[in-house]
Amino acid sequence: MNISQVKEKTFLGTFIINDNFANMGHKDEGIYGSLIKFELNSDHKDLFKDDKISLKDEISCIYLITKDKEIIKIGQTGDSAFIKHYEVRGFTGKPNKSRFNSHLQIYSMLKKDHKSSINIYAIFQKSEDYKIKTLLGETQKKLFSDRKKIEKECLKEFAKVNNKKKPIWNYQDAGKSHRGDEMEKLKQLWDSNKMKQQKIENSLLEDLRVKNKKITMRETQMLLTLFYHDQISLYPKNEKIIDKVKEFITEKKAFWERAKNYKS
Repeated sequence: MNISQVKEKTFLGTFIINDNFANMGHKDEGIYGSLIKFELNSDHKDLFKDDKISLKDEISCIYLITKDKEIIKIGQTGDSAFIKHYEVRGFTGKPNKSRFNSHLQIYSMLKKDHKSSINIYAIFQKSEDYKIKTLLGETQKKLFSDRKKIEKECLKEFAKVNNKKKPIWNYQDAGKSHRGDEMEKLKQLWDSNKMKQQKIENSLLEDLRVKNKKITMRETQMLLTLFYHDQISLYPKNEKIIDKVKEFITEKKAFWERAKNYKS
């Protein structure tokens, strides 16, 4: 189904390859990062605040991901930062499997064909004022649309015009698995490396707080980043910690190298 067939939609922006990272020139190469980034639609700057969607009264939306104008994913969200789940958060913390998968697939598609465009559109759902009966009488409240039911309705409409098939990235709705062998191996490598990173950071954080109880989280994260890049020596005499950090960094760089060669 082509996005032109959707009557009420708002173009939010497009995914592109994160060239700074892919060229190995990013300062956080091997530690943090993402293979793709999202360019916001400059014609609708009023919709965004600090790269989050400012939903205001429109507190939820149905979102549509397209590849070359064909709809490949229909989803729903009430999270104003949902685009970040596909972009940055695809590879942060313990990433959600579907976001992890989508991040790599978007990157793979763009790398395979630089002329392709992968965009996100939204159908915003507005709240309505209703009078509701309560124990003490009537009161007026804002009630919100059930976005999950709206998503299901959108999927039904999509299937009607697409030979009863769901969008190719709506794996659960189509009863399909979206994780191939290589994707599964990459996820296992990420999870294993993340556990090692967490143990290292817990040790560093504990030591930092003993030395300075007033240290802020922002200051702590800055010190950790510097530490990972050998720009500050927090443990000059602790060879055990240093060896663990070197092992973690080596594994993370190997992961990114493998991820950048991923083919969907």
